[in-house]
Amino acid sequence: MNLLTNMGIGKRLGIGFTAILAATLLTTAVGVARMQEVTRATEAMTSAPLAKERLVSDFHTLIFGSVRRTTAIVRSSDPELASFFKDEAAWSMKQGDVIMKQLVPLLTVDEEQARYQLAMAKREAYNAARDWSGPHPRWRG
Repeated sequence: MNLLTNMGIGKRLGIGFTAILAATLLTTAVGVARMQEVTRATEAMTSAPLAKERLVSDFHTLIFGSVRRTTAIVRSSDPELASFFKDEAAWSMKQGDVIMKQLVPLLTVDEEQARYQLAMAKREAYNAARDWSGPHPRWRG
């Protein structure tokens, strides 16, 4: 304590300022390190749900296009329309299968798996109705 009392006011203020500055820098460094940890943890928590959401969104887009194509074929009197959409429909089915293969391993919750099974059952029913080979030959494409 005797050392500080013998110093001038300028040196004491300089030491105090330096101590506050060092504490501020240390606090900032610790804060930045902790924020980086939080960032990594957040990315780890959201990567799987985000991947699932994107896959489901892509699958929805394929379904929407397929329903629109099928509706156009059903409503049209043009027998060539089904063959016109044949390649696009085949590509869409293949892409849907690829998306489903990527999605299945990400489904970890029972509710997600149940919804997936329901969606696949509805997909099979839709495909069966779409591929109906009744009196309208345009369905066979």
